[in-house]
Amino acid sequence: MLSQNYKTIAIVVFVVSLILGMIHASNIDVASILGMGGSEESETDAGNDASAAGSCVMTETISEILMQFYEEHQLRGGISIAVSRNERLVFAGSVGYADSNHTVRLLPEHRMRIGSLSETITVIAAMKLLEEGKLSLDDLVFERNNVFDNESNIRIIERKSGMTYEEFVRENILKPSGIDGMRFCANFSGSDEAEYITSGRAPAGTGVSPGWVANPIELLKILVRIDGFSNVKDILSRETINIMTNPNAFGWRLAQAGSSWFHTVNLAGTSSVMGRSSNGFNWVILINYSPRTFARADFNRGMDDLFWQIHRAVREWPAGTEL
Repeated sequence: MLSQNYKTIAIVVFVVSLILGMIHASNIDVASILGMGGSEESETDAGNDASAAGSCVMTETISEILMQFYEEHQLRGGISIAVSRNERLVFAGSVGYADSNHTVRLLPEHRMRIGSLSETITVIAAMKLLEEGKLSLDDLVFERNNVFDNESNIRIIERKSGMTYEEFVRENILKPSGIDGMRFCANFSGSDEAEYITSGRAPAGTGVSPGWVANPIELLKILVRIDGFSNVKDILSRETINIMTNPNAFGWRLAQAGSSWFHTVNLAGTSSVMGRSSNGFNWVILINYSPRTFARADFNRGMDDLFWQIHRAVREWPAGTEL
């Protein structure tokens, strides 16, 4: 059971993270996320009070679930999460720290290496070229066990598009999603980047090319544009999305007869999961910590279940704001 001090700290960190992260990272209306304004239903004082109270309950509920995971796995870093419902941002917050010295609180604006979630971005780029008739599925390279070869397919995308990989992604994925701060192949830590922490070893270095560096809100903006729901226009067709979410080819794991899908990643110093459920929810969780190998299976099961715990516990979500 969490101590009262932990509960209080978690709630404060969530509220501060939400306010600062949303203002500085995403220019998103905080009041709308908290359900304290921005809609006809909350124009009266009574409506504002009820909505604010509901948001406080939601925040406390989510913070307790994340702190339970934080304590159970003895995280030395922090957890950052963004959730959408009906393709509108309904929650973004964080618990824990951005550094190993525990002097900097982790915020939703902090970016992290996303490991093989970068493959998802490469797959989306390949699917765009497929729709343009510039690439076929037979052109793509897969390793043993039908694993998508990200590095080889990056070169194929460049050859087929006539652009650098980063230019193609920025023009065809990030720009339509309203994203301009993600970085590719950053072999250094930016001022907005969390420190990467591993269990039992020194903090992970950044000398190896990590793919894309992003925060959870940016990844959520991409996810709502490939999820097949109707409130935000997708950047891929329904048919192409079905091809892309084939679990035997492109890294997605499916549940509920293929109507929900998610992708879990461990990289030295980072762990992450992004997912889409059939009932209109999308979520991204980034953690600037990775466990020892022997503890990874249990850690990943817990990380995969974090959103579902939140989903079961939160009874009422705010209307949210556009992504």
